Amino acid sequence: MWHAACWKDIEIRLFRRRIDQQVSQCSGAVSQWIGQRRKAQIHAFPDMQNTLVIKGLMRAERLA
Repeated sequence: MWHAACWKDIEIRLFRRRIDQQVSQCSGAVSQWIGQRRKAQIHAFPDMQNTLVIKGLMRAERLA
């Protein structure tokens, strides 16, 4: 009985680790995408670098 409970604990730990890896990969991809978008926005609006475009992107990054 102890053996089955032990295996269950190991399975749960592996499952949690897998979820953590997926979450970190996802957040990495999101921040990468935001970085690319920010570069594109800055190039598209060079005269508006310090205005609403950047503020909006920073807000989106904080939410992600």
